[in-house]
Amino acid sequence: MRIKDLTIVYTLAPRTPDTINESIKSLRANWIDNKIFISAEPWKYKIKDKNVDMIIHKKKKWCFLHYDWVLNQKKFLKTKYLFIIQDDYVFSERINELVKFKDKWFWFYNFYLSEQLLNTIPRIWRNDIRFGWSTAWACFLFDTEMIPKIISSFFYQNHKNEYVKKIKNQQVDSCIWETCKLLNLKTYFPSISYCKHIWESVIWHSDWTLWLFNFAQCEIDGYRWRLDKVIIWIASIPEREKLLENTIISLYEQVDKIILGLNGYKKKPIRLKKYKKVQVISSDNSKGDIMKFIDIEKVSWYYFTCDDDIIYPSDYVDFMINWIERNERKMIVWLHWVIVPWKIKSYYYDCQRFHYASELRASKVVHILWTWTTAFHTDTIKLKVSDFWKANMADIWLGKKAQESNVLMICLARTQDFIKQQEVKESIWEKYRNNDNIQTAVVNSVIRRPL
Repeated sequence: MRIKDLTIVYTLAPRTPDTINESIKSLRANWIDNKIFISAEPWKYKIKDKNVDMIIHKKKKWCFLHYDWVLNQKKFLKTKYLFIIQDDYVFSERINELVKFKDKWFWFYNFYLSEQLLNTIPRIWRNDIRFGWSTAWACFLFDTEMIPKIISSFFYQNHKNEYVKKIKNQQVDSCIWETCKLLNLKTYFPSISYCKHIWESVIWHSDWTLWLFNFAQCEIDGYRWRLDKVIIWIASIPEREKLLENTIISLYEQVDKIILGLNGYKKKPIRLKKYKKVQVISSDNSKGDIMKFIDIEKVSWYYFTCDDDIIYPSDYVDFMINWIERNERKMIVWLHWVIVPWKIKSYYYDCQRFHYASELRASKVVHILWTWTTAFHTDTIKLKVSDFWKANMADIWLGKKAQESNVLMICLARTQDFIKQQEVKESIWEKYRNNDNIQTAVVNSVIRRPL
């Protein structure tokens, strides 16, 4: 099988026994017959496969600089995907699953999962990894569109300039994982490895204490949030009573508490009585979407605002909190972005928007969020209900407060239809899109444009 939009590059160093031929043989037998590029350290090699293009460098590059050299070669970035392999991996039949990799959305896919790591901390392994340092070894498939951003990032450049010069044989594995994490890039791995590592690496941190600390920190960063409770606020109107239960069901098992602001309901819907985590607050609808922030001063939790017409995925809370923690609780996160140009005549028509159900391939800092899909820790920003001056403008008031508090708002990268909207007859957008003079005036007066 040949994949047109894939480039394969081996980084090769002298080894005894010969591992490169065994690796190529397994790749051919179990996956593809594409031409293979080999970037080799100085040595005399006997490559048995004929469909290869081999470059032998005159001067030894060492591990990280060798990998960096490959990532900087434009000829390797002409295809959609770049598969970089070190020369000591043997591939299993399971690699055939990668025939479908083009249907997945990712920036970075790791083929190798250490059995030791899997057995040590099995609870963290999922198809969508959000961990960094010391997560796994270097057998990586990249989407080439993001490689220039990876190699120009501060963390990557710091690793290259400061560490590699002092410790020539420094690892590449940890740097790539950590860089992708810090750039908020979606990454994948197989739950069982596609390959086997057949040579014991001589490259490792000399300070095992440092490695263990970083390894433990990965776990802490990913699971620290379990020490804090998760509260979700939803404001609902009677017209959406049937939709509301679907929303609650999608979130119920993920949270500690759901506070439900019933705007204009005559009584609590009978169907909600079985949900013990749901606390109801009734209102005459004069506060509208401000009901999502009624008791914001009283809690010290993860605070989510959701809408009563949306179906959220089963890992929604985990997804959002991992992003909050990876940014050290310094940002508000959400899925629908608004950027305000320098001058607008209409808030609903002149601003740049990106719909929450659409695919977003890289996270983006913006001016205003829509509180259908918003999450933050109450350590991040100190809000009071009095910050929301007028009903059904919660998005704008939150954007105003965030800018005044120097808190960034980031719209998260995600796949298309990560969340799904149920069919509704009327929304705040429908109600005000042709009558947004107040919204426009407030936005023009309070939003500082530079991001």
